[in-house]
Amino acid sequence: MAILGLLLLGLWPWGAPPAYQAVVIDAATRQPLAGVAVTDLDAGATRSTDATGHITLPGPAAHLRLRHLGYAPAEVLRGALPAGQVDTLRLTPQRFALADVVVQGARPVRLSGYAGKLKYVGGVLLVPEYQTASLFRPAPGEVGSVVQRLTAQFRNNHPTAGRVRMRLLPVLPTSPFTPDLTRDLLTGELQYSAAQIAALPNQELTVELASHGIRVPAAGLCLLVEGLPSSPEEQLVELQPPWTVVTATDPRNQATYRSAPADAFPAIMVATSATSVETTSRHVHGLPWRMFDVDNQHKRVENAAVSLTLLAEPAP
Repeated sequence: MAILGLLLLGLWPWGAPPAYQAVVIDAATRQPLAGVAVTDLDAGATRSTDATGHITLPGPAAHLRLRHLGYAPAEVLRGALPAGQVDTLRLTPQRFALADVVVQGARPVRLSGYAGKLKYVGGVLLVPEYQTASLFRPAPGEVGSVVQRLTAQFRNNHPTAGRVRMRLLPVLPTSPFTPDLTRDLLTGELQYSAAQIAALPNQELTVELASHGIRVPAAGLCLLVEGLPSSPEEQLVELQPPWTVVTATDPRNQATYRSAPADAFPAIMVATSATSVETTSRHVHGLPWRMFDVDNQHKRVENAAVSLTLLAEPAP
């Protein structure tokens, strides 16, 4: 874990970090793709894959956007790999993934926590151990649809501390609903630093998910947005008044303590709205999930500004 923390902080204990190597392939045929535009979102530089689909970037971690004619764009966040190991990145053919292309009756559907007239628009700080979970219920004709992308709107508070993790989960049959934290539907974690959130255009995060092949069950899907400490090595120690977050690599050793104002952490936008999407939240792991219900009838609840886009093409 100590080495992983150094990698994610951009440090390497033995000198220069190893390069990040990857091959980009067609998700359907598994053939390598040449000429894929690969943008390093941290450095702002764009390179192309070679004739064999390979690309090498400064390591060890990578936050990339991939674009190629005839394929759905994708955004990936990769951690450090052992020296010499080649990562595999997949692009989905356009005819299966683009939401604005109609194929065999398929149609794009956007499920959003924001619908109708919004009230009390604001932001909720994603301090460590704070979680929001939004339940997306499909209509009967949308069950079996493939998830194309997710979006999340953050507040423009110029965060400088913390990280955000996003997970797509099934739900447990409870009321209010509870995400099943034991079953991740994504093949890899989506984690973003405060600097990455601050650099988002209009503070909106869009992640393409078509290549994951996730189909929507009748019970719906849950998008979990969670606040984390700035470093994987740290854990929350306490929240001190007035609104100070204290983290530490070793809670028993005060020399490792670090404090930051709560408003230095990323904030997810929230508002009360009338929509089929419902959002619950909790401040500390182990406490019950809570839904802010304005009218006590689940007709107007406080929701996070997150959405899922589906390709309504029910499974056979």
